[in-house]
Amino acid sequence: MTDALQVLRGLYARKAYTLPDRVTVQLGRAWREAIDGYDRYKALSAFEWATLFALRVALRNGSVFVDHSFAFRSQARKLIPHDDWSAKRNHYYGHLKLPQDAKEILEPLIRHLDHGLTVLRDATVRGDVRIDTAVHLYALSAQGQDATVEPLRRAIFASHPGGQLPEIILEIDSATRFSWLLLGREPRSRSELLLVYAAVLAHGTSLSAADISRMVPELSPAAIRQMMNRIADERKLRQAADAVLEFMLRHPIAAHWGRADLASSDMMSLGRTLTAPAGNVLIWHAYVLIAGAATGYKRD
Repeated sequence: MTDALQVLRGLYARKAYTLPDRVTVQLGRAWREAIDGYDRYKALSAFEWATLFALRVALRNGSVFVDHSFAFRSQARKLIPHDDWSAKRNHYYGHLKLPQDAKEILEPLIRHLDHGLTVLRDATVRGDVRIDTAVHLYALSAQGQDATVEPLRRAIFASHPGGQLPEIILEIDSATRFSWLLLGREPRSRSELLLVYAAVLAHGTSLSAADISRMVPELSPAAIRQMMNRIADERKLRQAADAVLEFMLRHPIAAHWGRADLASSDMMSLGRTLTAPAGNVLIWHAYVLIAGAATGYKRD
């Protein structure tokens, strides 16, 4: 990719409008036909586009960086400077309470892994687990339901008010401003804010733009799809999800929820029940919506 930039720099310096036949930089099979074609003016355009696409990929994977950029700077620039590390490494290790020999950390992990593999082998021999192209666990029998648990749960959370999805989104956005992060600025109007919420719903659930439009009649499917494309940036979605997650983890109850990465990103297993504390559900649903959008939901 850097070779392609050098070629373009030389062509621009000569104010050339065609790509020379002798250029041998490989930028992918998709561009090869256009770059090697008879029309050398078209070949230069294709070469420029191919370089831009390659540059975008290189910036994202870190193989190319920009010194003054916060998002695309060198990975080495994010580390402790070499001179500081050489002079203060003992202080940093002591502050983090970490050993300087990596074996002291790795050896317990390796022993734990070996033990886990031994347990898996024994379970396979007993027939509790079947392994072919994947690991298959046989279905467990459901535990009996304790009749005293449900009334107790209802009594504990009876004082909490109910929560509605519009309230969920507004409540969390007012605390985290995830709509600002997705737009890159403050929303300019009520309609634009509604479009952001609609796009997040469409990305984070199984609903299409047309489905969301029927829920919010004042928004057209075309406008929702346009906003979906606008906010479908991995970095923006990641920032928004992280903002909601950071807010969520401030609450002590979050310590009892378990691993967030095991939740259903389409909310199908997170229905609002009469026994769920509304404040916690507000935070959790908003995070799941945005995290679902950040992890690959792309709707029409």
